[in-house]
Parts: sequence; C-alpha cells; structure tokens
Amino acid sequence: MKEILLEQLQFCSNLPSLPSVALKIIDLAGKADTNLTQLNHYISLDPALAAKIVKTANSPLYKSRHQVSNISQAVSMLGMHGVMTIALSFSLMESLLQHTRNHLNPANSSSFWRRSITSALASRTLGKRIQMNNLLDDLFLAGLLQDIGILAFYAILPETYPQIFSSSPDHDALYKAEKEAFGLGHNELGAALLGRWKLPAYIAEACANSHDQSNLAQPGINECIAASGCVADYFLAPGEQKHIDTAIQAAKAYLGLDGHALMTVLEDMKDELHHVEELFEISIISPAQLNGIIEAARELLTMRTLIKVRELEDRVQHDGLTGAHNRAYFNDTFQHEFLHSNQNDSPLALAMIDIDKFKLVNDTHGHITGDGVLVAVVKSIASQIRQTDILCRYGGEEFALILPGTHRIAAHAILERIKANIAAIAYELDSGCIIHITASIGLAVNMGQTPTFSAHRDMWRLLIAHSTQPSMAAATRSWSGTPRWLHTLKPRRLFLDSLLAFARHIDYSSAGGSGQSIINSLSSRINLMNLIIQGLDIQNSDLRAVAKLAQVSQIERITGEAFRLLEAQPHPDIPQYCNEADLDYAFVQPGKKLTDFGLVAMDMDSTLLAIESIDEIAAMHNVKPQVSEITLSTMRGEINFAESLTRRTALLAGLAQEALQQVYDERLRLSPGAEKMLQKMQAVGIKTMVISGGFTFFTDRIKTRLGLDYAFANTLDIQNGKLTGKVLGSIIGASGKGEVLKQVRNSLGLEKAQVIAIGDGANDLKMLEEAGVGIAFRAKPILQEKATFSINHVGLDGIIHLFE
Repeated sequence: MKEILLEQLQFCSNLPSLPSVALKIIDLAGKADTNLTQLNHYISLDPALAAKIVKTANSPLYKSRHQVSNISQAVSMLGMHGVMTIALSFSLMESLLQHTRNHLNPANSSSFWRRSITSALASRTLGKRIQMNNLLDDLFLAGLLQDIGILAFYAILPETYPQIFSSSPDHDALYKAEKEAFGLGHNELGAALLGRWKLPAYIAEACANSHDQSNLAQPGINECIAASGCVADYFLAPGEQKHIDTAIQAAKAYLGLDGHALMTVLEDMKDELHHVEELFEISIISPAQLNGIIEAARELLTMRTLIKVRELEDRVQHDGLTGAHNRAYFNDTFQHEFLHSNQNDSPLALAMIDIDKFKLVNDTHGHITGDGVLVAVVKSIASQIRQTDILCRYGGEEFALILPGTHRIAAHAILERIKANIAAIAYELDSGCIIHITASIGLAVNMGQTPTFSAHRDMWRLLIAHSTQPSMAAATRSWSGTPRWLHTLKPRRLFLDSLLAFARHIDYSSAGGSGQSIINSLSSRINLMNLIIQGLDIQNSDLRAVAKLAQVSQIERITGEAFRLLEAQPHPDIPQYCNEADLDYAFVQPGKKLTDFGLVAMDMDSTLLAIESIDEIAAMHNVKPQVSEITLSTMRGEINFAESLTRRTALLAGLAQEALQQVYDERLRLSPGAEKMLQKMQAVGIKTMVISGGFTFFTDRIKTRLGLDYAFANTLDIQNGKLTGKVLGSIIGASGKGEVLKQVRNSLGLEKAQVIAIGDGANDLKMLEEAGVGIAFRAKPILQEKATFSINHVGLDGIIHLFE
C-alpha cells in the first residue's frame, strides 16, 4: 500500500498546485548567484505578497528599530534568504488555504490550519530558545509544512481518508491510524510531496522526521519540528495532563529543554500568536483563551513538578531493589533519632542484620537469585516490625534496623522473632532447589543517659565511645546461633573518614579479626569518588542500577539531568550499562570545584559548534562529500591534520568570499549547552579560549559573539573576493593547538591542573595533554581513550555539573 500511494502521488491531479511566484522563489533559492534585483522583481509581481513581507519586517516578531517600506529594506534587515523563506511561507499558505477550502469541510480545514500555524510558531519559538536565531524563518516554514501530507492523503484517497481524519481524537492517534491503514504516515507522504515540489531538502527532511525521530541527532531543525507538533497539540487542547506531559518529554528528549524552559516557550508563543494571526489573516485562539492556556500550563507543570519531587525523594531515600530505606536515609534518620533519645531520655536500639554466607548464594546461583533472596529477607523483616521502626539497607547483604523507644529486652524479643522468621524462609528456585537463609544480628542500645550527639563528630564515634559502658551492649548470633557478647559493633559499620583513627586504638581480638588487616582493608576504600551520572532522560531504574553497581552511600540531585552519587566505587559493568542507557558517567574526586580552574580551551568544529564549518563551506562549492571524507579520516587519526587541511582547502579554490558569511548566517549552530557552560565559567572568573584548526573568519566572530578571551585559528587566503585554496602562515594543527594552549596557560601563570581542554578528534590530543582535565565531547574513540572524561549524550553544560 505504501509503494502504491507514493506512486499515485506522482500522477495525482487533485494535489494543490504552487503559485508561479512560489515556483520562481524556489528556483532562486537553489541558485548561488541569486541577487537582490532578481528577488525584488519577482516578489513585486505580487503586490499583496510584497506588502505582507514588508508588514512582517515591521512586526514585533523581528523587533526592528527602523521602519521598513520596501523589499530592498526588508532584505537589508532580514537577509535575502530570510525574505525568500518568508515569501515562500505566505505564497504557499495562500495557495494551500484555498485548496483546503475547496476539498475539506470547514471543520477539518480549520483544524488543519490552526495546528499548522501553531506548529510553525512553536518551531520558531523553540529555535529561538536554543539559540538557532539564524534559522528562525526556516523553522517557521518547515513547521508550517510538516503536516502537508494530510492534504496529500485527502487528494489521493478522497473517499476513505476524511473518515480517518475526522474520527481520530488527536494528532498522534491520526498518525497511528494512517500507519495501520496505509503503511505510512502523513510525514512520509508529505516529505515525498515537498520533494516533488523541489522545496529545499531540509524542509522535506524535517517533515519526514516530524513523527519518526529514531535518527535524530543533536538539536537542529528536525528536532524543533518534532517537538513543535507536541507543543502545538497542548496549545490547541490545554488543560489535559497528557498533552503537557508529551510536550515536556518531547522538548527534553529532542532539545534538552526542561519544564521551566517550555513554560517560557509557551509564554513567548502567547505574546507572538496575535502578530502571526494578523500576518496570515486567520484566527486561531482568542485572547481570553490564551491567558487560560498559560495558567493551565503553569498549574499542570506545578503538579508535575510536585510529582517529580515526590518521586525523587522516594528514589533518593529508598533502595531500588528491596524497597527498604537506603544508607543515606539511615544516616540522617539515625542522627535525628539519637538526638531525640538523648534529649528526651528515651531508649533507642540499633540492630545490624547480616545475611549469612550470602556470597556463597551469589557465587553458586547467580546475582539474580541473590537479589531475590534480599527481597525475601526484607519482606520477612518488615512483617515483624512496628510502623515506628525503620529498616534500611546499609550495603550489600547488610541491613540496619532502628528501633525508637525500645529497651534492650524488648529489642531482643523483636530480633528473636526476626531471626526465626528469616530462618523460616525457604527460597525455591526454578530448578526446584531450595535455599535456606540465616542471619547474624548485632544490637546496640542507647539508654538516653549519654552526652548529647552534638558533642561528638558523628553517631558512630558516640557508639564506639559508649560501647563499653553498662548502658550499651552489642550481641551477635553466629552461624550456629550461639550468642556471644562483644564490646563494640563490627568496625566496618563506621564511616571511613573516622574509622581508621579508631582502628588503631581498639582491640579487635574479641571480634575475631586482626586490627591491622582491617586498617589495610579500609585504607583501600578511603579514596572513594563521586560518580556523576547525566542524561537527557534519566530513568529511576537506571539510576538505581548504577548506584547499586557503584555501592554508593547517597544520591544527590544536581539538575533533572544530572545526579551526583557519593562514595562510589568503580565497577567493570558501569561503562557498558551507561552506554546502553544513553547516560554519561564520570568518576570525579570529591571536593573538586569549578573555581579550581582558571582556563578552559575548546576546539571549534563539532565541539563548540554543532557543525564542521569547512564541510558547510564545501557544500556551497558542491564538494562537501570529498571534504567530509577527508575530515572524518583526520578525526579518526588516519592522516595528519596539516595534510588534511591543505587538501580540503585546495578543494575550495574559486569560492566567493560571500559564501563564508552565508555559512555563518544560515548554518552555524552552537552545540547544546555551549552558552550555558561559558556563562557559568565566565561568572566564576575562568578565562575562555577557542583553538581551532578551522578558520579565523568564524573564530573571530564567535569570540565577539560569546565574549571569549582568546581565539586562535588558521587564516584563509582570499584574493579578488575569492578563496585561493590556500592558508596563510603556519597551520595550527594538533601540535599547534597544544603549543598555543601551553603559551596562554603560562602567560596566565596557571598550572596544568588548572586548565580544562575540550575536543572531539585526534587533532585535539596534544591540546588535551596540556590540560589537567581533558574532556572528549561526542568524540571519536581515539580521543575518548585519552580523555579524563567523555560526554556523549548531554550538552556542553554537562561539564559544569562534573564539579562542585
């Protein structure tokens, strides 16, 4: 069915036709030598179109300081490409609007155009939010045409499609119904129609990807279009939680925008919708409804935030496997209960429960079985304790049970019940094998007759200090169940930063172990790291799984896309797990602060920028495939940079100088998070520098735009307004980047450890070697192997989350 529809598209006579002025503009847009005179001539043939363009240039959408009165002035303000794109939007809209009035019933026609124009505005506003300011008109046009396939369906299937369109409750349901009935959605059919009309390829590509986002990369036109439809659906049907949830998920997944950023987008859309309605002479939403939309969104986002906060609190406080409270919750709660015990002269019991020979269970039956045993034990304990008692997973197979207001005798009775209940567990495997479980239990009781907690550094110091007093005692049950009394709890229960000091003064002979061996064991664990986990959509289950692998003590939220896992241990499965879950991970020394650094050096192409500038220049000269292949070989380390640049630049010989400005205006995009990262670093006094194997034409402009302190790159030789295919002076390649960084670092009086370097390819290796922290940003394997940290999923602002 899919192939038949695409074939029918080529011969269908009912499809909307393009007006002659639109056809000419499309033709002009495809020519590199189009000039203002030609554009002015063809637009002037349609006075109504010319008037709309002038009106657009004067509208608040463009915030012009000067009144525009003709097309020439509009081009001066908006650029030739911008005027052509706006002209196409108006020309196509007028023709297609007439077509829908003739072929669709009024309700369906209104529904189609309200969504199309709202999507166009949403796409433009989202683009502005992620700093795609040079492509706002392109985004509007692509957003406007993303549903053009619906008109194609109406034209090809006039008998069957209207029923599908009218009966679909929302746009997503319509798309699914199309796929089920015809084997393709309006996105694919629309892309084919736009290709037939010979519109710019990026418009057809954005249309094709508006629903099938599996191949989307980093934020660009495609991502804005994909998210814009979801935003438009909420805008047109406000008050429903599912619509705002879908819009938030889309904005986050495709553009890295959180709920608060989306709220700003909705407010901007509200402010600009009236101007768009005026320009296109169509009514979409009344002013009264607009205010209601924003208020409803704010309420829904508040509710969603509260839910997320509760989920986060639950995630931070509970062990993901067993459901018991986690180590971090134990630390806080026990401190509070100990204070309460002392201040109110009430008893407090603490039991430590170990599952006996648990390692044997894991080694014999596997970790999945071990996990099942842990869950069974927690259920068993939970069935025997009171609502006021607090069960926490302390780590591995160890559990801590806090018993507020409980004397030693009562605590013993509770623990005897727990011990018997655990012993009654018969854990049956699929094979029929039954595992019997026993536990060793240690008990300490504070009788409320001790100094207050504040007099001690931590709760464990207090327990040790009073472990030999009559008011506190500890008991364990051995494997055989025979009771024996010790003067202290097991030493490994202490915090690592205080235990070593105690280990050298406590006699461990009664605990059956060597004091020195415990000291040696603990010394190897003191250098625990912070594990930073980042991702565009971090699932609770993934965060719990990584925390479990790293045996962390606590999870701290940095942002909705970044978490700091404390006291983490490396585990060989963490890299693979994070990679499969689309997460970035980094083990960072605790206490490492952003203010410890004084300089950040960045590569430009595919690092600070989301493009390879020389490839985009090559596209203007129709040699992009050849240049791109050389670029990739260089980044993989297959050829040296100087040879690569010489060969690529030679292919650009004869290109007009104006093409460089066109690339800067139309194609240059910052990498996600770039501005946020730079603003934060500049705010704390870090010097910023770009060192590029690219060209000064771009680095100089970026330096000014972003307020960078330094910019270094290669200079193109330009004569008589054309590129000669050569570079002036010495080439800044891999070694040159390293040397430049070293010179700037020394001039600032900085140590190597005070420098961050960021790159993506082999020619950045030397630069990273001259920095204390080297970061591979969406980089080739050769650089990731050498870098301190790698970032593959989040934006450049992920770098600032690595440090405290």
